[in-house]
Amino acid sequence: YGRRIEDFPVSLGVIEETLTIQRWHLNPESEPVLSLCADAVEKVWGHLDRVVAHYGDLDYRPPWHKVTETAEVSHG
Repeated sequence: YGRRIEDFPVSLGVIEETLTIQRWHLNPESEPVLSLCADAVEKVWGHLDRVVAHYGDLDYRPPWHKVTETAEVSHG
């Protein structure tokens, strides 16, 4: 196809900036699990400043960077 992942900056931005916990139909009895998930999100959100501070110290690269680096090496 000759298309590179970098050719889609808007799509990459959506992937990078979007949080999806999960999308599926839930069993009506799943409320306890959902409640635990909500508690976890609330806990993280309550410490967002610490999360952001830690995130700033990481050498983060979006997952597709590794894909493009591998493609560049294999295609020269």
